[in-house]
Amino acid sequence: MRDFNSQLIKSLKISGFLMALLCVALVMYPGDPVVWGLLIGIATGMVSAFFMANRANKAVEMDVDQGKIQIMIGSILRLIFIIIVLYFVFRTGWVSLLATAGGIFVVHGVFILLSVGSRGANGEAPVNDKTQN
Repeated sequence: MRDFNSQLIKSLKISGFLMALLCVALVMYPGDPVVWGLLIGIATGMVSAFFMANRANKAVEMDVDQGKIQIMIGSILRLIFIIIVLYFVFRTGWVSLLATAGGIFVVHGVFILLSVGSRGANGEAPVNDKTQN
């Protein structure tokens, strides 16, 4: 679980950096619907990832059946949250819906790239080979 949390923190930091870049782009192009959509989408993805981690950390402490139920409930609540955000973006009409939808998956994509990058050539996680004296 420690690797999951550390990769999630790295993913959120990278996504926060991307949001900072988008804020700079927003200053340069204040009415650009794509920049607004990406900004809203990445923020939504970050909130979703944060709640996913909280739910997963709570599920680890429970027995298997209760943990599965907690993860499933969390997935449904996050999906409802994403649908609500996309609905309101659609209703505004001046924010790009496709950019928002793409931005939602940026955090998860960064997480996947970090987890693939942390694996060795044979697909296994690195092992600490230091022996204790």
